[in-house]
Amino acid sequence: MVYLDDLLVHDDFAKAVNSLGRPFLQEAGLGPVDQLGVVTANAETASRRLEQKGLQAFFIAGGPVQMWTENGKDRDFKGRIGVSTYQGKELELLEPGEGSNFYRQALDPQGRMTVHHLGFMVPDVDAASEKLTEAGCPLWVRGRIASKPVRVEFAYMDAKEQCGFVIEFMNISIFGKQIKTPHGLYNLLARMQKKMRTRSWELNKG
Repeated sequence: MVYLDDLLVHDDFAKAVNSLGRPFLQEAGLGPVDQLGVVTANAETASRRLEQKGLQAFFIAGGPVQMWTENGKDRDFKGRIGVSTYQGKELELLEPGEGSNFYRQALDPQGRMTVHHLGFMVPDVDAASEKLTEAGCPLWVRGRIASKPVRVEFAYMDAKEQCGFVIEFMNISIFGKQIKTPHGLYNLLARMQKKMRTRSWELNKG
């Protein structure tokens, strides 16, 4: 396992993140990592710990996902995440959730924050998934989160044998137009949550 704390000790955190899973990711034609997915028991507690290390606060939200198809079977999954950025990389805190052990199996019994996946923004999640499947990494989870007008399509690929990590492909759109979320947005939303004295928002299906 790789732990987030082990990456944070590097002066160049972004370089350390981009070194994960190489050279397979280069062979697969994937560029720098956009997102680092980290499993933790509690996103709020983890956010506080990381703030003490000098990171910005995490925007925290949760609820049921609109679609979660795992190994070809539909499941009802509900989870909670925290999102922030550090040195140009998006950090996603992932709680184990309910309805699947997909994240739970990466939970560290000692409470350390475990690197679960390497995420990449792509224009077409299904096309990217098919290409990586041909490289020997099967589709593990295909999902969607929708909270109007935002829609997030994602796919998790089992690349543990090839590079030691799950690979995620993501596409975020607003009113049907793909966007790349501005890094400062999550910190702004986190500050709003703190000001409102609510550290987690429930996202509706839609």
